[in-house]
Amino acid sequence: MVHAPLKNAIRESRHVAVHGLPRTIPDEDLHKFFSRFGPIQQLFRSPEDLEGVLYITYMDTRSASVACNSEKQFNKDTPFRIEYCNPETLPNMQ
Repeated sequence: MVHAPLKNAIRESRHVAVHGLPRTIPDEDLHKFFSRFGPIQQLFRSPEDLEGVLYITYMDTRSASVACNSEKQFNKDTPFRIEYCNPETLPNMQ
């Protein structure tokens, strides 16, 4: 039996969105933490985004995949959620 892809499914991408990290964590610390999974092209937090979503564009899909499959813990007190995101829905990252 062949299954059609889900309409809302986001395929593997080099773009990820990270939810649940406090805005008080400096960008340098975030870059250092998430670069463990592979080279980062861009890391962005919108100043208007009250939810504090962090958008990361890795240089390749493999790095994003490693990040998405990693332990979801920034430190012992800071869990997070990470998922692939559609590049067309990313905020203007200027």
